[in-house]
Amino acid sequence: MLPSPRDGRIGPHTHPRRTVAPRLAVATSLLLAAAPAFASEGHGGGHSLVLFPEWTELVPLIVLFVLLIPLVNGLLFKPLFRILDAREERLDGARRRAARLDHEAAAVMERYRAAVSEVRAAADAERKETIETARRIQAGRLAAERAEAERHLEAARQELEGALTGARASLRQDVELLAQEAATRILGRSLS
Repeated sequence: MLPSPRDGRIGPHTHPRRTVAPRLAVATSLLLAAAPAFASEGHGGGHSLVLFPEWTELVPLIVLFVLLIPLVNGLLFKPLFRILDAREERLDGARRRAARLDHEAAAVMERYRAAVSEVRAAADAERKETIETARRIQAGRLAAERAEAERHLEAARQELEGALTGARASLRQDVELLAQEAATRILGRSLS
């Protein structure tokens, strides 16, 4: 198990952000220890350059620094690391949710495409069936109308033939009468 800033243990194998506090503490202590070394001659009331501070000043500074480390760690670094960890957890959760939603969206899109394809196939089959049914109905109507037209034609033909037969018979009688009349006129006497 890796140490975390929550339990107060910070080691070399921790997250890079978690090693900032010790490094910052070391850098701060070095700056505080070297602060008097930045003094130059002629400044600070005529003192000469001091490379090593007096022990009477250094020991209280080190004690104060050591006492401030847990206080700064508890008040600043632990809450900061908790906030950063919570943020990282929220981001990871959001990434997982986004990946899950992306996967679900892909599944929904695939179902949508399958449904559209299925509906198109069903509509195409229904359209073909409707066209075929309309053709059969049209063919049936044409056959019925053709049969009706043929019946009318046959009836008209029979009627025409009856009329022709009647007209021929009537013409024969008329021709015979006309012939008898013509012969009677030509001969001047009656043939009967």
